[in-house]
Amino acid sequence: MTVTADSPAAKNAVDYLKSTWEEALPGLTVEEKFVTFKQCLEDTKNQNFEVALVSWGGDYPEASTFYGLFTSDAAYNYGKSSKADYDKAYKSAITENAMDPQKAAENDKAAEKALYDNALYNPIYYLNSQGLQNPDVKELVRNSTGLTVDFVHAHK
Repeated sequence: MTVTADSPAAKNAVDYLKSTWEEALPGLTVEEKFVTFKQCLEDTKNQNFEVALVSWGGDYPEASTFYGLFTSDAAYNYGKSSKADYDKAYKSAITENAMDPQKAAENDKAAEKALYDNALYNPIYYLNSQGLQNPDVKELVRNSTGLTVDFVHAHK
């Protein structure tokens, strides 16, 4: 399993996956391959892996920041998966239904179902952060993607 050596969270995740997979599947041996972030990018781009643990942080709070990664022609689709039903649902969400949040959400759900039904990609964990805030500070914006803390309108 290829993973970046630059992330303590990734190291813990790989250790966990190795132990649970080897326990659940007697005879399986998982080799951990820790490389630099740069090398991990090269290995995954060139399909030099059997299993890779990679992470992605969204740039904006919208499903397409994640779902766009898995279309057949996406640059970051390192596994080179290709599913017509996934591509169709994703493209519908960002084109014909882009201005209808309910229909776009239905497309996103269909894309997610196609992705997970085929077990092409599997989320392992989600990154988050915690922070303390002085109660006198008002209108501080905390985002789940992109810029995590926005001070533009913050005031005391």
